[in-house]
Amino acid sequence: AVSYAGQRQSVGIATGKVRPGAPLRFSVNLRPDVGTGQSYLFDGVMAEGADITGQLKGRPARSREGTGDAELDLRPLSLRADVKANFDRVELDKIEIAPDGAADAGNLLTGAAQIRLGSQIGLDTQLKAAKLDLDGMMGARARQSFYNGEAFSLLSSLLFNLPDGFTSRFSLAVTSLVLGGESVDGFSISGEAAQDKLKITRMEASMPGQT
Repeated sequence: AVSYAGQRQSVGIATGKVRPGAPLRFSVNLRPDVGTGQSYLFDGVMAEGADITGQLKGRPARSREGTGDAELDLRPLSLRADVKANFDRVELDKIEIAPDGAADAGNLLTGAAQIRLGSQIGLDTQLKAAKLDLDGMMGARARQSFYNGEAFSLLSSLLFNLPDGFTSRFSLAVTSLVLGGESVDGFSISGEAAQDKLKITRMEASMPGQT
């Protein structure tokens, strides 16, 4: 078991038959030991002199001891992405993030991400969605925390605890955004983040029917 995001996780690793000179197929499974959270499964292929390639999938998970209430907290999310990795970077392509369940299938985020490795670690993400109903993705307790400003305290804590030298660039574009009971068209935001620092470089939006 390992500790990830302050929670004990069970790790499972399986490999296919090892043949000299042939690509090696393997899988890595990460899931919470106790409580609720996300489980992740990576199915990959590793060959000498080539990048590791495969597919990453994430689903809501609950241990036998786990309890949780989606009506209070964030709705469970599912994730999938194609992965290509080497010692310098990890590339995630064809990312799909959506609430777990067909009822919320309209809330689909797609895009790509790049993780920069080495002496300075970085994360660049580019996501977009035709529709994003944040109210529908949050339970009652999560909505109350967000509108009471607790989300800003959480964000501040997250930025403060980023590793030294870590940098991130991000962008999000949403055709129709629902937040606080209001609809916003053409929402887009981009920015940069580092330890204890967040810079918004661009943000645009308009109310429905306005130009």
